[in-house]
Amino acid sequence: MTYRKNDRDTNEKAIIRALRAAGCIVRQMDRHAGFDLLVVSPFTGIHIVEIKNPAYKWHLTENEEDFQGLVESVDQTYWVIQTVDEALKMIDR
Repeated sequence: MTYRKNDRDTNEKAIIRALRAAGCIVRQMDRHAGFDLLVVSPFTGIHIVEIKNPAYKWHLTENEEDFQGLVESVDQTYWVIQTVDEALKMIDR
């Protein structure tokens, strides 16, 4: 899959809508951040989220892998989410 500058996965809008409808604060990050969304849930705290489209064979970029390693080095979760259901499970009380 070829990435174009500032492309967002097509499933990202639906995931954001669902998270906000569930009461979360959602901020989209720029393409250099190493992840797509910062999600603050009133139920489960703060989540660093990378969105991937299940319609494609995807991989993490080098920047995403580097940031995932940093997050996991302090025993936190770097979420990789493909669907609305996965997003809602992430914030399940």
